Amino acid sequence: MKTINQKIEFKDARAGDLFDMFLNSKHHSAIRGGIEVKIQPTEGTAWIIDNGHLYGKVLEIVPGKLIVLRWRSAASTPTPDDLDMIVVLRFEQNGDDALIELTHCNVPDGRYDIINRSWYERYWEPWKKYVQVQYSNQ
Repeated sequence: MKTINQKIEFKDARAGDLFDMFLNSKHHSAIRGGIEVKIQPTEGTAWIIDNGHLYGKVLEIVPGKLIVLRWRSAASTPTPDDLDMIVVLRFEQNGDDALIELTHCNVPDGRYDIINRSWYERYWEPWKKYVQVQYSNQ
């Protein structure tokens, strides 16, 4: 098992907005290109992305600061005996910019590269574009 650690900067963004977007089904879906997302900002609730391709439970929330998720993937943790992955997202304001620090634990060795790359391709890059559009519409 491996751990992914990433720190991503969002220029001219508010950390609280990014936190809210992640836990909002509509915004989260838009960030992911319109795929179905069901998530809510409530500890203990289930979440699901892309008809069960990704799923888990919201384990902990510190409003505006921290999200901890149990994370399972149909490709990486397909059986009940597979160890749950844990995703920790920390949100921080740094002047005019927002930072998200990701820790993704218990990543199967053979899936590390694809999951690491997927965070950039399916979250960080499209999320930055989405934020620019959202802020330009305000």
